[in-house]
Amino acid sequence: MAQFDDLVRKFDNAANIGVEKLCAAAFRPKLKTSAELYLDVTHSPTESEFADFEAVDPFMDGFIASLDKQLAVFEPLLVPSNYQ
Repeated sequence: MAQFDDLVRKFDNAANIGVEKLCAAAFRPKLKTSAELYLDVTHSPTESEFADFEAVDPFMDGFIASLDKQLAVFEPLLVPSNYQ
């Protein structure tokens, strides 16, 4: 039984390393580009800008759309409850 537990840990470790490498190669560079758009958003909004951002936040809308686009490629491989 101890050998089985050791094998499970090795497979789990290998899977985690694979996911980390996938994120580093596929997601981070593209999400970093999307996140850098945050620097263009005013960080001292006026009252009217603040009200507009509460109603519609263009940065978050774009960031979420970018994230969805990145994940859509992997949707067939993901567990449906994790994707939705």
